[in-house]
Amino acid sequence: MKIIMGFIFLSHSLAALAVSFKSVLITAVNTYPTIIKENAQLESNKAKRLKAYSEFLPSINLNSSKVENTSNGTKTDFSKNTITSQLNLFKFGSDIYNVKKQRLDYDKQVANIKLEKHTIEEQISADLFSYLENVKTIGIHSKILALKKHALAKAKKRYQLGRLSKQDLDKIEIDHLNAESNLSNKKILSLQLSQKVFEYTGEKKLDMDWPWDITFAQKLIRKLKTNLKFKHPSLEYTRFNEESAETNKKSIFGSMLGSLDLSYSKGHAEYNSGDIDDERVTLTFTIPLFSKFNDYSSLKESQVIYQYAKAYNFYNKRKVITNKHNSSLILNEAIATFEKRKRTLVLSEKIYKNSLKQFAKGLISVNDLLFEEDRLLKTQEFSITGNKSLHNAIVTFCHANGKEVLTDCI
Repeated sequence: MKIIMGFIFLSHSLAALAVSFKSVLITAVNTYPTIIKENAQLESNKAKRLKAYSEFLPSINLNSSKVENTSNGTKTDFSKNTITSQLNLFKFGSDIYNVKKQRLDYDKQVANIKLEKHTIEEQISADLFSYLENVKTIGIHSKILALKKHALAKAKKRYQLGRLSKQDLDKIEIDHLNAESNLSNKKILSLQLSQKVFEYTGEKKLDMDWPWDITFAQKLIRKLKTNLKFKHPSLEYTRFNEESAETNKKSIFGSMLGSLDLSYSKGHAEYNSGDIDDERVTLTFTIPLFSKFNDYSSLKESQVIYQYAKAYNFYNKRKVITNKHNSSLILNEAIATFEKRKRTLVLSEKIYKNSLKQFAKGLISVNDLLFEEDRLLKTQEFSITGNKSLHNAIVTFCHANGKEVLTDCI
């Protein structure tokens, strides 16, 4: 009795440890190394943006020096304190464009993080759905193998009695071997997918229920179709990338034209002979005449980068719109296919139940019953595969509409 109670308690404990698809996705996405790296890059971009704004502020420096010199028995003391400030007045737009570029680079990185989340969500979802499909179909393949094994045993007896040809026996044996191979492949895949799931869940067990159904998929289609403000992180990324490349090109060109700077310094020096105060205001205009083609090569490179960014942005717009349209067609087809498989499964179960009744009355043979059972098991497998296809289509549809699974599609 204690053993039974302990087993029941253990079963409930394991069930309590099972984590949902949503929980796994939240933990995995937030702790994924790529996301951590991209968030760190975002902080770096924020610092660069602040540095670009600081170019409009004056620089302030304080210099202090003291010299003691003895020459031919004469000691000379000298000390000087100077405060200097320098402010750029005009750079032909180079500084303004640089600020705009850093702001665009920051926005571009925000969009890039969203894209990375899409990629990670899609990868993790595909792994988890494959795991669910595999676990649910292993039992079916075990039953199919048992049926093939039973059929092979009966075929061997009939062959020994001379009621079955060697060719027909070989066909049944091939079916048996194929069933064995299919089950082995499923078990190997199960080990590989279990490792993936362990990476996402740790010691915890994954909830084996499918997270969505057809009703959810249909509601999601209606919800996103009524969303008039279509935004996609891929469109934002390529647009910001093009604008950043253009402003970078203008910033480099502006830096080639020169700069106007204002500087102010005030100093106090103490000598043996007396003190001297010094105050200066300087206006400097600098024109770079020759920089060993460094500015020229940077400008040409920025022009090439801009042309590529512009072309890719144009191409990406068509790609995103096409993916959005196709994802809707794929999801609708997945819904229709899954509904057909559900109806087929109901029909197969009905036929199998009738076959059981007919077998009990002696109206059909064992072979006929085994055939119907084999049909039912394969229909069950098709239904599970259809459910996986439906779930993958939901994730793809969500991302194609610019949404994240965690925030918009659960």
